[in-house]
Amino acid sequence: MQEIEKTKSWIESFVIKLDLCPFAKHPFSKGKIHYAMETSEQTEIQMTSFWKEIERLENADPKDISNSILIYPNGLDDFFDYLELLDLCEGLLKLQKVEDLFQIASFHPGYLFEGAKADDVKNFTNRSPYPMIHILRVAEVSAAIEFYDNVDEIPEKNKTTLESIGLDKIKRNLL
Repeated sequence: MQEIEKTKSWIESFVIKLDLCPFAKHPFSKGKIHYAMETSEQTEIQMTSFWKEIERLENADPKDISNSILIYPNGLDDFFDYLELLDLCEGLLKLQKVEDLFQIASFHPGYLFEGAKADDVKNFTNRSPYPMIHILRVAEVSAAIEFYDNVDEIPEKNKTTLESIGLDKIKRNLL
């Protein structure tokens, strides 16, 4: 599936190469990320696919599958529609009482941080080829944060990195 291959390429050539997430390289290089895709535009089916990924992670040994990326290539082009799905997924985690086990990272081609202009380079830290939800194990995130010094400085470092590359080059070459 081209969407999964394009996502893997984006992770390798953008996220890891630019060190935007210092925690991404290990699970990526070890093949511990599970990739799934939901092509339906129906919210109920999109939610069902999200929950299947939660169940996959619940049943998998973390040594085999660390986290999961669920790609939504259809029906979520509008960033605010995507945010609605994201809110529903967050709500489902709480409803099922697994928010202490799993957390979500959000990525979208039109990602827009609150208060930021559309062409602000910092938005590109969360812009991706397709709308996607990255499901992470809370325990692994906590362990990675303990290992990594100055985790609070990552967003500012990422913004500086992207500013040094320049918006035009990012748009042209990296996404």
